[in-house]
Amino acid sequence: MVIDYTITIGNIIEIGSIVGGGFAVFMTLKNNVANLKDDVTAMQDEIRELGKVLISIARFDEKISGLDKRVTAHDKEIYELRHGRGFIRGPAV
Repeated sequence: MVIDYTITIGNIIEIGSIVGGGFAVFMTLKNNVANLKDDVTAMQDEIRELGKVLISIARFDEKISGLDKRVTAHDKEIYELRHGRGFIRGPAV
């Protein structure tokens, strides 16, 4: 069996195209990874903002809960006053 050790222009073009293709794939993947990194960073920022919004909603819910307790207490007082309990009358004129 005879092995041909000659290098032709076709072999050089083939090696160049393989190296160039590998470099193109490398650059494409590098750009994709950079874009994904930017997207993940943006998502993390949005998640932080959503966390702040959830905290403010929880605070607002606590305020509403406090107001509900106050309104319920006032309703009870009004009910008792309607039925004569807790009502202070002045001197009869």
